[in-house]
Amino acid sequence: MRVATQEEDELLRKISHVVDQNYILENDLIYHESQTKGIKEQKRQSTVRVFVCLIISIILAVVLAAFLIHIPSDPALTVSLLFASGGLGFFGPGFIIYTIIVGIRHFAKTSSSDFWIKRSDKMHIENLYFLEKTRISNIRSIKKSLRDNNANLEEWLDSYFKLKEINDKKYDEDVAAGKRRPDFNFEAYNSYIDIDNDWINFNKLRVRDLRLKGRKNAIEKDLERMALFEEKCKESIRWFILLAFVIFGMAVLMLFAYIYDTGELRGMIMLAASFFIAVGGIVLIINLINLIFRLPFLSDSKFASGIAEKLGYEETKKDFNRLREEIAGIDKELIEVAASIKEYRDKNAELQ
Repeated sequence: MRVATQEEDELLRKISHVVDQNYILENDLIYHESQTKGIKEQKRQSTVRVFVCLIISIILAVVLAAFLIHIPSDPALTVSLLFASGGLGFFGPGFIIYTIIVGIRHFAKTSSSDFWIKRSDKMHIENLYFLEKTRISNIRSIKKSLRDNNANLEEWLDSYFKLKEINDKKYDEDVAAGKRRPDFNFEAYNSYIDIDNDWINFNKLRVRDLRLKGRKNAIEKDLERMALFEEKCKESIRWFILLAFVIFGMAVLMLFAYIYDTGELRGMIMLAASFFIAVGGIVLIINLINLIFRLPFLSDSKFASGIAEKLGYEETKKDFNRLREEIAGIDKELIEVAASIKEYRDKNAELQ
């Protein structure tokens, strides 16, 4: 085996460097893609939060307006019911103010305008639009670097094979003619393994294995987060249903008390029953809205998918099932890739 020439050695150095660089870039690409997906999910959650708060605020505003209309007819009783036990008189305006704050923070967090980007900086809120733009720019840069590296790799491999073929032929002729003695081992001289098709295919498999494992890890994290969110959705609906039953139960008890009571408290009992019925109605409306918003995360039906499409939801139950199927396919492919890598390693001990 002849010693590599300086030109061959330089090409081998370039090839080895670009392969190592591609491994790093592949990891960076997986990281930035995962971060970009997380940013989109944060934007979606922020939008849904604002939308829900806005609907609840509108309902509370309507109820408050109804109370305010009755103030002139019976000011003392209306105000007492409005502010009794920290009721709507405190909760309604407080929640409306909270909604305004949530809306301002939402725009500072997601808006692409210069005004809101400046506000987000002053409010110490991370602007997701700017962050997503930076991530996407990094992804494009990494993909461009990978394309350039792969183009260079092909060029250098082609140059190396051609040069090696010429030098091998000349070396064999010189040895046969007695012009030179056989050199010592090529591999012992060089820190790089000999480049051939097995080496190329082996490294392609390693890159594929790396990408599949990275994708699997990302999917497993997504599935874990989606399963946790699904459980929270179920819990939210259970609490709303329980609250509705409690409120309507109180209303029924008040109505029974009203029927059997003939004293002075009868009017107050009727007012209390009416209050519980009104609050129960609000809770039912909120529960229905909550159910509509949560349904895409609990069901993969066409109706739920339609809601998800209209609201721009991602990571729904349909996506959850699709990711589970994808991870099963990745596991199958990882087994095939691992078997191919083992086959190459068994065939050539230098492929590690």
